[in-house]
Amino acid sequence: MTTQLLETGWFPETPIEDNLLRRYLHNQADLSAALAETAGGEVLRRPGVVGSWYDTKVVFNSMAVLTSPLTSDVLDEVEAFYSGRSATMLSAWPTEDLSDRGWVLMGHPMFVVRAPGQLAVPSPPGVTIDIACTAEELALAERLACEGYPVPDAIGAAPNSVYAEATLQTPLLVRLGNVDGVPVSVAASYLAHDVVNLCLAATLPSGRRRGVWAQLVAARVNDEAHLPSAAITSDDSRPGFTKLGFLPMQRMTMWLRP
Repeated sequence: MTTQLLETGWFPETPIEDNLLRRYLHNQADLSAALAETAGGEVLRRPGVVGSWYDTKVVFNSMAVLTSPLTSDVLDEVEAFYSGRSATMLSAWPTEDLSDRGWVLMGHPMFVVRAPGQLAVPSPPGVTIDIACTAEELALAERLACEGYPVPDAIGAAPNSVYAEATLQTPLLVRLGNVDGVPVSVAASYLAHDVVNLCLAATLPSGRRRGVWAQLVAARVNDEAHLPSAAITSDDSRPGFTKLGFLPMQRMTMWLRP
């Protein structure tokens, strides 16, 4: 008698479109690979994980994205790929404690999703949004991200060391938020697998509580309003997302390999 495996949603041969979380994870994996490839970095692709690395001080951008629950052989390959290099690892599932293998638990960000539909957000006076279309504008976006998030190790890094100019030819879309003509905020999105991934947001202290963040969320959602939008968010930003109609779906697990 032949035993037929019942679909779990996480087999290597499972179609990516099987479920929204699977689509999001492959979107994030594609994003990480695109950032590395456009910067001359390296990419690991194998069933269960896509890992990327390039010479950037933003450790979130050198990331192993698990596309199925973590196994020991996948972990061995991830550790070999990042040997001697800093990286992060994103899992949609709880993992065993990896601290004895040199990993540091960063936390459990929330995965939030918004159903398709236009997002109407009133525009406050003086707030405008631009799309980064040049290497110089990408460099400005980097500076805003590193100072606003903040990412202290990356402040003062060489221009386009986070976003190479070639990322302008990828689905990554970077926006700048301005208050009274002064750039104070940055946000990015990545379109793949019929999901809009809201993959970055940072605002300088001078631009907070001015309505820029919500405008940047709406702009990215409305790019492809017929598709769902998703993000992983800190507990600080979660209330803002839920106010704009995003639903908290589950916690992720984020590990750091220093």
